[in-house]
Amino acid sequence: MTLRLSQINPFFKKAYRERGKRYFEQGRVLDVKFDEKFRTIQAQVQGSGINYYRCRIKLSPTDLPPAVEGVCSCPVGFNCKHVYAAVLAHLDPAPAQQEDMFGMPGEQWLYRQKAVSLQSVDADAERVL
Repeated sequence: MTLRLSQINPFFKKAYRERGKRYFEQGRVLDVKFDEKFRTIQAQVQGSGINYYRCRIKLSPTDLPPAVEGVCSCPVGFNCKHVYAAVLAHLDPAPAQQEDMFGMPGEQWLYRQKAVSLQSVDADAERVL
């Protein structure tokens, strides 16, 4: 049985879901592992600033109604935004890119910097001609 978002949402406060989704989309969930036998997710999530939190999430057995019990090393400690972000990463394992301080993925920023540099070189070359 595949776990769906609508099944896990009731286990989290709305504010935790919103912030956790943002963390997931920003690529802050690192090193996600799922243990099929014990139905547990383990992850490390980058919080604000330099803080990193460890999450361990227990999912209910497949033959029971869905349940999510997540413990986190953050001050909230239980079913917080970090746990929600980790569950999202488990449900959607496509890697998200971590955003840089300019709010865009690092590779995109680098690409834009190269493009600006090339435009500058072209403009300088035209002035010389």
